[in-house]
Order: sequence, then structure tokens, then C-alpha cells
Amino acid sequence: MALTAAPGTPAAAPVHAAALGAAGRGGDGGGTGQHAQRGGCLLRDEAVADDFQLAGAGDAGHPGHESRGGSCPVPYCRGVAGILGMTWLPECSAAALGEAVLVVAPELSGYPVTVPGPAGKQDPQWHSGSEPLGDQFFVKFAWSRPAALQLAQEIAVLAALAREPAVPFLPEVVASSTDPVLLITRRVPGMSLFDVADTADPDRAARQIVRFLAALHHPATRQRTEAAVGPLTGPVLPPATTATLRDRFGAWIRPDQYRTVLRWCGWADAVLASPGPAVLVHGDFHGDNQVWERDELRLVVDFATAGAAEPEYELRTFPGPGMGPGLGLLTAVMRHYQQVTGRRLSAERLMAWNLRQALGDALWHSEAGIPLNDHRTPPQWVDDLAARFTALGIDPEVRPTATQHTNRRPNQDL
Repeated sequence: MALTAAPGTPAAAPVHAAALGAAGRGGDGGGTGQHAQRGGCLLRDEAVADDFQLAGAGDAGHPGHESRGGSCPVPYCRGVAGILGMTWLPECSAAALGEAVLVVAPELSGYPVTVPGPAGKQDPQWHSGSEPLGDQFFVKFAWSRPAALQLAQEIAVLAALAREPAVPFLPEVVASSTDPVLLITRRVPGMSLFDVADTADPDRAARQIVRFLAALHHPATRQRTEAAVGPLTGPVLPPATTATLRDRFGAWIRPDQYRTVLRWCGWADAVLASPGPAVLVHGDFHGDNQVWERDELRLVVDFATAGAAEPEYELRTFPGPGMGPGLGLLTAVMRHYQQVTGRRLSAERLMAWNLRQALGDALWHSEAGIPLNDHRTPPQWVDDLAARFTALGIDPEVRPTATQHTNRRPNQDL
């Protein structure tokens, strides 16, 4: 097991935009593997060892935490079928997490840690958490095999992205391990993009967002990431399908709106009928996964759903809701993205993804009995979506005859 640790910093009380993306949402459960109790604290998965191939060299591990074939640092896995000697917490508790921190980063074990509990996370795929470790760090952990595999891949992705030429605005990894699977990052003062979008200068904000996206979406970035974790295939957490919206969203809106949504779904199906050229995407690039200080982007968090998809998919939340007055930020991002990468983004494809994302979020919140993020109603969100179509000059009542893709790849010397 490897440990990277940074020296301590003066105590502060920063606010960190927590990784709110995948945690708590529905998903497909993974396999259970072969688990064995170990040391009263951690669970080990030895059954996956034969499926694992290391792509890097190891260093000294801690006593009692040796892995078959030698100890290893945060590994770069091919296919992430399993991690040699990988362990995870037996439960979601402050005691189990505290013991894991003591193993991985003993110099940080004196910091207070609290765990709210696994409420709402019945699916083992989402048996993970990201919690404050004192007032200077965040610790990300897992208490099931599927969630541990996802966190192990996130650790490997962050390591690949940090290699030169590094992607900007990455979290500072203070400590990381796969035995047990744990990721500790430094907290950064700031606010969610949702909180500053109304006041930030759209052009200035867009330039910084595009700086991150251009580096992440560069073909070389995907190549070195896939060299670390294996081939990336498709979005990890795609939004609700149009079939789901057709079947279930009508219960939450007016009959006239439902008829409109049905036509919109047909339009979105036609727009997205053929896939666009894929790049490495963050996968959950919404406002709460970005840390801003006024109009300065400081950090992008939660790479758990990194995958391969088109750039328009990456920006599916930027039309709104919650992304400032009007569409100034979105249009500025689209403009600067083309200037920097040489690739023109399709407003139609972006809005087709936004339709599925926004209405899917409204459906999920409504069925779960949870207020929408802006405390308004599904009918109001449908009206907002119609306004966004109008502002972009898109008529989703007219079925497109064909969708053109821009196959020009981003500049190779970004």
C-alpha cells in the first residue's frame, strides 16, 4: 500500500463543494465477490486477484497489509476487474472510517470525523461516502465491493490526470490507498457554481471552464487515462431515458405539457440517434462539483463517473436550471470551446441531453418525495425548458432530418 502525504497547514474553516453527483442516486448493483473479515476492520477481496494486472511498480506496504505478489501503490488497473489485495470498510461508521484513516494516514488520524450513516443507500453500488476529516481535508471511502472498485478507479483516474501535461483544477491528493480503499484530499475554500452563477461574469467564468474541459477532452488525456484504467466505454451515469420520461413523467405535469414532452422526447431520440465522437468526460460536471471563489474556478471534484462520451453530454446541466440568468454562461462556454479546441458544439445535441437530465432529475425528486433543487415544481421546469429551447432558436416540435457531427479533433498542442 502506498501513501502520499502533504505537510499540515494552518487550521482554517473552508467550505468545500461536496461531491454530490453519484452518491444517493439509483443504479445497478454490482457483484458481491468473495469477502472475508480481516482484523475486525477491513474486508478483503482475494477472488479478484487473478483478474488483475498491475501497470506500475510498488513500494513498501504496512505490516499486516501485504498483497499477494508484493505490495503496491495506488495501482493503475486494466479494466478494474479487481484490485490486488483490495480492502474496504465493513460498515459505514465513524469507528470503521477512523481505523482506516489510521492505517492509511496515521498523521491525520487525530482529526475528528463524523459519518451520517448509509440512509438511502440500499444499493451496494452506492455504499460510499465523502466526509470532512477535520476542517482541512475530505476523506472518500467505501463499504462494499462495487463501491470500492469505483473509488479505486477514481484514484487511478486522478493519478493519470495529474501527470504532465496535468489537467488543471484537480483535487490535491493528500493520501490514497487501495488497502483499504481510501482517498483523502485537501479542502479548498469556495462555493458551488450554482451559488455564484448569478453574479459571475459569464465570459470570465467560461474561459476557466473551457480551460479545464479542453485539457480533459484532449485525445492524449484519454489515451493516458485508458493506459491506466483500461478502455473507457460510454457514460457511467446517463440521465433518464426518453422511454422512462414517456412512461412516468406525465403524472407530475399538466396533460397539455405531457403531450408536449412526448413530442420533445421524439425530437431528442432523433437528435441523439447516432453517437457523436467521444472524449474523456468528467461525467457529473454540475455546479456542486465545482468550487469557485466569486468568479475564479478553484477546483473540480468527484471523478467517480469519468467515462467516454461526447462533449455535449459533459455540458448537459449547463443550460439549467440553476446556472445563472439566461443562457449567457452556456453560450460563452460553447464559443470559447470552439475557439480553444477547434470543435463546434451542437446546441441541439446539448439540449437533447439537457431535456433528459432536467426532466429526469424532476422525475426522480418527485417520485422520492424530495423537493426540486430550486424548490419549484415539475410543471415550472417544463416551462423553463421550453424557454431555453426558444432562447437557443431550437424548435423541438420539428423532427430533425439528420444530425451532423463535427469530427474535427481538439488541437493536439493545447
